[in-house]
Amino acid sequence: MDNFFRRLKLYGIGFGIGLVCVFLFFRNRGCNWLPENRVKSSIIERVIIVHEDEISAFKALGITDVQLNKIIQNSSISFSESKKEGEPKAYKLAGKLPNGKAFQFILTLPDRSCVSELIIKPTKIGNVKNSIKGKGYPVLFQNNKELFYIGNDREIISKLKTIGINKSEQLLKLIKKNGYIDFANSTLNSEKSSYYWVIDQAVNKFSIQTSWYKEKIALTSLDFDVPKENP
Repeated sequence: MDNFFRRLKLYGIGFGIGLVCVFLFFRNRGCNWLPENRVKSSIIERVIIVHEDEISAFKALGITDVQLNKIIQNSSISFSESKKEGEPKAYKLAGKLPNGKAFQFILTLPDRSCVSELIIKPTKIGNVKNSIKGKGYPVLFQNNKELFYIGNDREIISKLKTIGINKSEQLLKLIKKNGYIDFANSTLNSEKSSYYWVIDQAVNKFSIQTSWYKEKIALTSLDFDVPKENP
């Protein structure tokens, strides 16, 4: 019995040293069970968008999607200044831009939506809500070329082929380059959230209605007659 407790004590000491290495030497990177990293992982799994009112300010930062991902991963979350209840949840992060300048921002974490809004301008955390009008421009997608699921609907597939889209990754590239979410025609707060994307190209303009299903953004319709946006 004494030998058992001695081994248990040595195991406890080794486990404690391991925790010290994780927290002091590696900080919280790679530890998905920590609250901060769980929040970040949940956000990164979504499409991060910036409202049209702030897209100019975001572009002025001069950061790429890869750099934004890194900034989020290396930022610290102030849980005391975050909204951890309600819909959507919203978290205040503090990090650094590639030039070393401090950067504070807010990221929303809706329960029933595949999008997270990035907010730059100072905003009271309690006032943060999902946008219901205007445009939302995507600035970061998860690393998944097949994020958009075209499905088997013959009509949708036929319409996509007329504009030269045969694979989901082609659609993703178009949305990254020329797409935005029309909030007024989207429903982000219902149990069956839907997202109205407009792909505005010089040669053609079309819209797709999508839903979030099993970690995929599934197409439910495609239309070449894009309705006028609500002011």
